[in-house]
Amino acid sequence: LKGWIWASKVNCMVSPEELCWVPSLDHRSGDACSIQLEPSDFREEDFTLKRKGKPVKGLEEYRKSCRLRERAKKDTARCFLSHFEAFWDGLYKKSLQASDLQRLEQALRVPRVMEDALVFCLQDLDPRGLIKPLEELQSLFSKDLPKKSAAELVQDLGSLRAAQFRELQRIARGQTGPFRADEIQMSLEKAKIKPDRVLQSLKDLDWKFKDSAVRRRNDWLLLQMWKDEQEAAVLVKRLTYSVGAIGLVLLGGYAVMLSQK
Repeated sequence: LKGWIWASKVNCMVSPEELCWVPSLDHRSGDACSIQLEPSDFREEDFTLKRKGKPVKGLEEYRKSCRLRERAKKDTARCFLSHFEAFWDGLYKKSLQASDLQRLEQALRVPRVMEDALVFCLQDLDPRGLIKPLEELQSLFSKDLPKKSAAELVQDLGSLRAAQFRELQRIARGQTGPFRADEIQMSLEKAKIKPDRVLQSLKDLDWKFKDSAVRRRNDWLLLQMWKDEQEAAVLVKRLTYSVGAIGLVLLGGYAVMLSQK
């Protein structure tokens, strides 16, 4: 009679926000923290996530959210996103499906750690305080963060990435320079940093860009070193291809000579 007289699964309700805690760094203290994201209906193919409330120190809220998502995947219960949906037992909207949770987890896997670390550095705070929190977060996102030590990441963020972001702001103001915005943008995104999200976080902190001729000159020195490294890498790649092609030609000629003997 199970499934006929009474439901084979227990109905339960969970708020979308409870499922959407992510680990990151506090913008002011640099501590590892849990941040809550507010999703649009993630049962739809296209949905958005935006920050909600203030960060909570530590990673316990994030871990609780992970456990909750794991429970929602089990086949002993049907999870709905409101009491109303649970009461009507799926007549109004279906319960959470495995595909819904997979889509949500995929969106949550996109780390914002590098962006939050850059926000911290752009406030001219001591970036060395980020090393231990970054080490803790690297253990959670080992596949999604750049393959560098925490100390190397902090060095990169506090120098090149901060200089790149500041130069983007100058270009947005109409100031001209020797560096292209699209190249800088691509470099930041390759480092897991979306400049528009960094800028929004800074606006939320009432950050004001304090520029000067000395700061821009120092930024340009860093950016020129970055460009020189890029060009050197391209040159090495071309030389490698050229040497390989010459080797193939010589090998082919040698094979022909052997066949004629």
